[in-house]
Amino acid sequence: RLLCLRCTDRKHVEVSEVPFTKQALNSDDVFILDTGRHAYQWNGKGANKNEKFHAARFLQDLESERNGKCSTEVVDEADLTPSDEFYKVLPDTTFEKRTEKDFAATKTLLKLSDDSGKMNFERVATESDIRRGLIDENDVYMIDTGKRMFVYVGHGCSGDEKKNAMGYAHEHLKGTDHPLAGITVLKGGQKCADFEALF
Repeated sequence: RLLCLRCTDRKHVEVSEVPFTKQALNSDDVFILDTGRHAYQWNGKGANKNEKFHAARFLQDLESERNGKCSTEVVDEADLTPSDEFYKVLPDTTFEKRTEKDFAATKTLLKLSDDSGKMNFERVATESDIRRGLIDENDVYMIDTGKRMFVYVGHGCSGDEKKNAMGYAHEHLKGTDHPLAGITVLKGGQKCADFEALF
């Protein structure tokens, strides 16, 4: 997977999944290339310090979640050549950028929880029934807008909920007509105007 980290303001950085291709890279942001056992932090020439800091912290979290079984590496766009390993891992395939009219779906709130002793993924509400009060800090919640998927990881989530959140988000999107919709991950308490506007 390829993740883009971009500042939404001076304090907050948004993490979104983008198509797995070199053509999704841009020099103004930081990207995380995650292959499972190895993860790269790619710093674009124009990326700011806040984006780089959050990316480094993201890599630390990956290492911790995978019990040290994921090695990490930081690379700078300015220092790389086309023959470097980073570019060998990432294919150079084209992708079609979708427009607003390509997305037509019911806004859906989903919940991932292991409170019952096993992982349960269920739909909570749709459209106007989605309210901020339905989200608590003890589980993972996802809002699929049809053009974007928000994954909210509450402060009190279990380790398994955190670990499985992205996998469930991917599986959900695979079953829709918008499997390549961007995924934005938010940690408990993190502010994002686009997310809050959904309520």
